[in-house]
Amino acid sequence: MLLTKKIKLMLTFSIMLVLAVLVACIPGGGNAPDETATPTPNPDTAVRDDMPTTEPIFAGELITGTAMIHSVDLRLMESFPLQMMAGIKGDYPDGCTGLGEVKQERVENDIFITVETVRPADMMCIQVLVPFEANIPVDIHGLPAGKYQVHINGVIASFTLDQDNILPSEG
Repeated sequence: MLLTKKIKLMLTFSIMLVLAVLVACIPGGGNAPDETATPTPNPDTAVRDDMPTTEPIFAGELITGTAMIHSVDLRLMESFPLQMMAGIKGDYPDGCTGLGEVKQERVENDIFITVETVRPADMMCIQVLVPFEANIPVDIHGLPAGKYQVHINGVIASFTLDQDNILPSEG
């Protein structure tokens, strides 16, 4: 009977310790930034609802990294000139990391997109992979007809343009 009380006491202490550690990991004392919140648009840039924010959602010093991407799904919009979105799926390395800046450049028939992450430098975070999904606009305006590859953080997807993606008045 004495052994049972000791086990119960140890179990209770262990649970309380785990809970204390988890509460300590909550950024801002439970007031964590909401990554699903719509960012305030910059009046100097065009922002669509399906674009990830490139504005940091944290105050203070930030650590930047490269997003771990697992899959890329390219979707052409029904418009002319054509527009493209890349649906990406990946994992953040911890509970405090969010999407950062998205950079794009084209070299011949290859489009290279780098998706960065941001994380507060002074915040303790639980070290667990956190899945995310985002839609990234791919700039294909003005591309001639042909086959293209989109490289997003090392993951490659292909698409074909059957006709030049430029308005007749622009050409």
